[in-house]
Amino acid sequence: MAFINFYFNVHQPIRIRHYRIFDIGKNHNYFNDGLNREVFERIEKLCYIPMNSLLMKLNKKYQDKFKVNFGVTGSFLEQLEEYGTNELKASFKELLSSNFVEIVSETYYHSLSSLYSEKEFVEQIKHHYNEIERKFQKKPRIFRNTELILNKEILDVIENLGYDGFLCEGKKSILKEKTENSIYSLKDSEMKVFFRNCELSDDLAYKFIDRNSKDYPLNPSKYIKKIEQLDGEIFNIFIDYETFGEHIKDEDGVFNFFEEFVEKFIELGNEFKNFSDYTKKPKYSIQINENVSWADKEKDHSAWCENRMQQSALEAYYDLEDKIKKTKDQNLLENWRKLGVSDNFYYMSTKTNDDDQEVHSYFSHYDVPYDAYIDFRNILSDLQEEINDK
Repeated sequence: MAFINFYFNVHQPIRIRHYRIFDIGKNHNYFNDGLNREVFERIEKLCYIPMNSLLMKLNKKYQDKFKVNFGVTGSFLEQLEEYGTNELKASFKELLSSNFVEIVSETYYHSLSSLYSEKEFVEQIKHHYNEIERKFQKKPRIFRNTELILNKEILDVIENLGYDGFLCEGKKSILKEKTENSIYSLKDSEMKVFFRNCELSDDLAYKFIDRNSKDYPLNPSKYIKKIEQLDGEIFNIFIDYETFGEHIKDEDGVFNFFEEFVEKFIELGNEFKNFSDYTKKPKYSIQINENVSWADKEKDHSAWCENRMQQSALEAYYDLEDKIKKTKDQNLLENWRKLGVSDNFYYMSTKTNDDDQEVHSYFSHYDVPYDAYIDFRNILSDLQEEINDK
C-alpha cells in the first residue's frame, strides 16, 4: 500500500497599484483593487468553485481513503471575504471545515518575515493560527513557511512554537542519497519532516501541458506507474491550488485527470492522507543546515532577495516595522503587512535562466522588475511620511 499527501497552497497576493512619486504625501491608496477583484473573480469560476466541488465529491465517494491538506493565506481569506460570491464563501467554509481536510499553519500575509524579523514572523503565525481556528474550528499542528522557505534559524522558531512537523522542499543537497518518499524527524528534534516530491509535484503543476515533457501527455495510468517505480511508500505532492483551472485549463483535462487518478489509485488499494495521520515516530532523522525553498532552479531564497533592488526594498521595508508598531495605528500596520507579501519582492527578480524567468513573468503583473521596485519604494516613502505625521 502507498500513501499520498496532497497539499494545496491557496494564496492570492494583494497587488499594489502604479504609485508615482507625485502621489507621495497625497494618496494613501496603495492597492490595485480593480486588478485584485478581476483576478479573484476569474479564478473563482475557473478553479475554486469546480475544484472545491470535486474534492467534496471524491471524499463522499471514498470517505477516509481520500483526504487532503490545505494552506490558506490570510491575504486569500481577506479577498475571499471582499470579492467572493456567497456560493464560494459557503463552498470554502464547507470544504475547509470538513474532517477530511487538514489545514496547515503559516504566516498570515505570506511574508518573508522569517528571514528578517523573528518578532513579526511569530506574530503573523499566531494571527493565522487564530483565524483558522475562528473560521474553521481547526488547530493546525503542521507548519509550512512561505514558499517552503527554511533554514536552521527558522526551524528553531517553529520548534519553539510547538508544531509537530513541517513541510520542506525535497532538495537533493539535503536528502543526498536518501529518498524523499518517507517521513523523517528533524535531527535532535521531535518534529516530523514532510519532503515534497519535486518530480511528481511538477508533473502536475508545470509539465502537464508541456509538449516537450517526456511524459506528455500525462494520464492517470502513466502517473501511477511512475509512482510505483519510485522507492518509498509516502509521496508528498505539493502544488498551488490554482493549478486546477487557472494555470492549467479545464479544456486541457486537468479536472478529469485528477478525478480519474484518485479513483484508480484507491482502486489499487492505496490511500490519500492528512499529515497528522502519521503518529508514529519516524525511523530516520535528517539535518537541514542550508537555505531552502521550492522556488527556481536553486531552490533557495534567491527568488526574493538576490539582486540589489530586492535587497534595498526588503531593508527599507523592515526598517519601518518598529516605527509603525510604535504608532499603534492599526490601519498603518495592516497596510504595511499587506505590502510585505513575498510576491512583491518576487516581481523584482532579474534572473536570466529561461525557465525561472518564464515563471516569474507568468505570475507578475509588471512588464519589467524595475517598475515593481519603483512602485514599492514610492509607497514606502509615503508610509514614512505618514509615520512622521503621527
